[in-house]
Amino acid sequence: MTDVKLKEVYPVPENFRKKAYISSYDQYQQLWQESLDDPDGFWGKVAEEQVTWFKKWDKVSDFNYGTSADDLYIRWFTNAKLNVSYNCLDRHLETRGDQTAIIWEGNDPSESKKFSYKVITRSRAVWTMSSTFPVTGWEQPKSNQRWSPIQWLPNRLSWGIRTPSKGSPSMLL
Repeated sequence: MTDVKLKEVYPVPENFRKKAYISSYDQYQQLWQESLDDPDGFWGKVAEEQVTWFKKWDKVSDFNYGTSADDLYIRWFTNAKLNVSYNCLDRHLETRGDQTAIIWEGNDPSESKKFSYKVITRSRAVWTMSSTFPVTGWEQPKSNQRWSPIQWLPNRLSWGIRTPSKGSPSMLL
């Protein structure tokens, strides 16, 4: 690793360092070396610690650089299953439910709203929208798309994040 020469070094406040995932340069170098020595072991460990998996992978990485574009592939966590919405929201409810999950800033600096994990997951709009499919006899759509002006975004965020957890991908336009 090339050493970078900095003109100024700012000390990290001790209370910040204690809460940090990587609390020292030595720890960083140790993790970096582990990632080089055993990439699959390193990333498998990180994935187990940082992500909730519904089905564990068969292989952490699988790649072939091949001799042509047809032979080229790079795959991570082969055959694993996860739910991104669950990992972004639900798994944090018990330990971080009241903490801010999203900070929304409008076009005007005075427009700002904070949303906790609980607020997002308990939004009536999300549960109402996702629960209408079986009641109305509609088939669950393959995807949900909603256009919203920027002012409506705070009220639509929970819909855009939560609807996929109900099994329907969404896109907020």
